Amino acid sequence: MIFAIRHWAVVAAAATLSACAVVVPPQESHALADHTDTPAAVSVPPEAQAAPKTEAGVAELRNQVQILQQQVAELQQQTAELQRQHTALSQIVSLNPPRSSRSGDNTAAAGEGGSSRLQQARQQYAAGLYSQAVRTLAGSDGGGDGSADAQNSMYLLMQSHWRLNNCESVINVGNRFANRFARNPQAAEALWLVSQCQWRMQQQDIARDTWRKIIRTYPDSGAAKRAQQRLGNGR
Repeated sequence: MIFAIRHWAVVAAAATLSACAVVVPPQESHALADHTDTPAAVSVPPEAQAAPKTEAGVAELRNQVQILQQQVAELQQQTAELQRQHTALSQIVSLNPPRSSRSGDNTAAAGEGGSSRLQQARQQYAAGLYSQAVRTLAGSDGGGDGSADAQNSMYLLMQSHWRLNNCESVINVGNRFANRFARNPQAAEALWLVSQCQWRMQQQDIARDTWRKIIRTYPDSGAAKRAQQRLGNGR
């Protein structure tokens, strides 16, 4: 009897110890679950979270830098063009210094005014300063006294208007030049520029008439060959 009671007590104690070994406090069970059952949540540092935003910012900065570089290149081109024009103007001024107001100098200027003005306009035209050439040749649209300088001035004026795409002026001056100075070697070219402007201004029928006039009046000229090609192509 006593042995049975002792045996029972031992068994009960063993069961109690087993229960104590198995039961885990709630906090510890959560900790164990965190380490065993499911993978622990990875803590992402703020720097890593901001990485995508940082990369986007860098890309945006690169785009801005490229835009700025393009703008700088354009400004450099504009500066180079201004420097070229400044150099051309300096050369023109050095070749045509201001004349004295003395009566002797004024008399000489009156005698050679047309020639010097044409020379200045040619220099401006060669430098690409077409607007200045037009201003220098102001009043030459009628052919003046019909001299060689007057004819050359009128033709250069028309060319300057052509470079500036002033088609109405090209048509007016060119037709007047070809009618008044029909024997001038540049008359056919003057009419050719007139026809080009007429075509640009949607005056196709009038341009075709001008081409026919060139072929009829100046059949051996380069302008006549070009006019024939345009008529043959129908455009």
